[in-house]
Amino acid sequence: MYPGCVAVAFDLPILLGIRGEQSLYFQVQDQGTVCVTGCCHQTVTTLADYALTHIATEPTLYGLYGGLHIAPFDPSLSPEQERMITDLGRFGFRKIAANHCTGVPAVERMIALGYPVVHGSGRYGSASPLMLGNGDHVVFD
Repeated sequence: MYPGCVAVAFDLPILLGIRGEQSLYFQVQDQGTVCVTGCCHQTVTTLADYALTHIATEPTLYGLYGGLHIAPFDPSLSPEQERMITDLGRFGFRKIAANHCTGVPAVERMIALGYPVVHGSGRYGSASPLMLGNGDHVVFD
């Protein structure tokens, strides 16, 4: 799109006949690659793997932002969701800013694993102050 910004469309069925998920990747000077997604239907590990194999110039990733679609409706985590969250550790993220469809149980597990999760305020109807929500912000610099 412009130097330091890449848009990628992942071709996959979502729901209601909709196909495709668009994500953005940014190179932050002196920090590394930030992965940005809306609702990560392609899975967060697919999003991050794509960055490592096609975009990043370093062996780990700097940041992750968006709805990570791990446990959007679930009160607890399935074994598959647990594995996905544990697998996030291999990317070396230094800042994770999860919101809406990530799911509170997923964010709680990330925190328990010591991942660098950016907390929100819990204002304006956000699901939990453990993740970013309405009115919150994050800076990757």
